[in-house]
Amino acid sequence: MVSSTARQIISLAISLLIVVISLTDVAQGAPAPTPVTKLERYTPGFAGAPGKMARDAAGNFYVTDFWGKGIVKLDRQGSKVGFIATLGRPSAVAVLPDNRLVVAMTAPQAKVAFYSQLGSAPNVTGEEAGPFDNPAPVLYRPSGITVDDAGYIYVLDAGDSSKDLVNNVGKIRVYGPNNGTYRYAIGTRTNSDVIAYAYDDRLKQPAGIAYEKVGQKIVVADTMNGRLLLFSKFDGSLMAPASSIGTIAGGYGSGDVQYIGSTPVTFSNPVDVAFEYDAGPTLQRIYVAERARNEISVLDATTNLSTKYINGTTVSGATLKFP
Repeated sequence: MVSSTARQIISLAISLLIVVISLTDVAQGAPAPTPVTKLERYTPGFAGAPGKMARDAAGNFYVTDFWGKGIVKLDRQGSKVGFIATLGRPSAVAVLPDNRLVVAMTAPQAKVAFYSQLGSAPNVTGEEAGPFDNPAPVLYRPSGITVDDAGYIYVLDAGDSSKDLVNNVGKIRVYGPNNGTYRYAIGTRTNSDVIAYAYDDRLKQPAGIAYEKVGQKIVVADTMNGRLLLFSKFDGSLMAPASSIGTIAGGYGSGDVQYIGSTPVTFSNPVDVAFEYDAGPTLQRIYVAERARNEISVLDATTNLSTKYINGTTVSGATLKFP
């Protein structure tokens, strides 16, 4: 569990870039993605590698510090305004409408808990209000959290390597707002020797989850199946007609994918996803972090085609490793 989290080594500047970057001249159906430039690198000092992050309505950022055992809070300009110590090592964080935090922890034991925020900048702190009232079924390795517009909480559980195909791995645990009461699970497990196809909700070591507010979709980065899976927030069913985006790079297809000419859109170990909107709000772009390529793919939201990318290995001074 520790090694999995430690692999999520990413420059905070690149993380913030995903949220605030303004891309121009995005061409639909472009023959190949083109690189974009970077903003200034910013590293405010973490005990280890910064991991998953979330943003509140005021524009503040909350970044998990696994080795520092807490959440670093930054204002919208990127200045550190506080540190919220956690009772476990955090793997993911989300912000509720009432500004409480929901924090997933993988060590020393897997759990999810609410955290209040206390004090004011530059000394924001917090305290745990206790784990969810009803944490059953057992969490194995929570790797992501998102919250929908009604306050429902979706915890992505990547599971472990056991052969318990009923309760373990490949699950999205859905909890009610306010007290975190368990409601139901979305998704099932993919065996290690099985490739998932379209209209198949089996997940293989999923690492990222996000709520897409216009389409009201729960979008999961199905890492080892090399795709994004699209679930309805209303009943957890796969969206139709497009249930997934992408296919494994150099591997098997998931069937329901988009193409650039005759070339399928491919992902190499997608580990997270984020969205950009205009004032409408209308979904404009989808950002997919690809661990195997050390890059962020930028998809046009109308076509789901990759038109640009952020690649730290090709941009001077912007090293990006295992985002």
